[in-house]
Amino acid sequence: GRRIQLFTSEWRFPLTRVERGWMSPPLGLSQLSGSLFYEAGAAWNNGHSTDHYYRSSGGELTADLNLFYRLDVKLRLGYAHGFDEDLGDDVFYFSIVSSF
Repeated sequence: GRRIQLFTSEWRFPLTRVERGWMSPPLGLSQLSGSLFYEAGAAWNNGHSTDHYYRSSGGELTADLNLFYRLDVKLRLGYAHGFDEDLGDDVFYFSIVSSF
């Protein structure tokens, strides 16, 4: 659809501050954090709104790493649950994120 409505709510919280590293290979673990989220959204082409919204919720565990003393990387391990019968699935995911 060309029109969308999206609602996202997220709660992020720190778990622990590790601040440990290894010399070979140069790798440091700064902190571990978590997040819980809930999302609802819809897409449609014509009119003012739709009555059918897709909903999901889940959680993530995030580790902040430092590689080679220069590159900051976030590792995310997460789980998401879709509540809708047609498209809703349970999904585990892993991502590596870095800014450049």
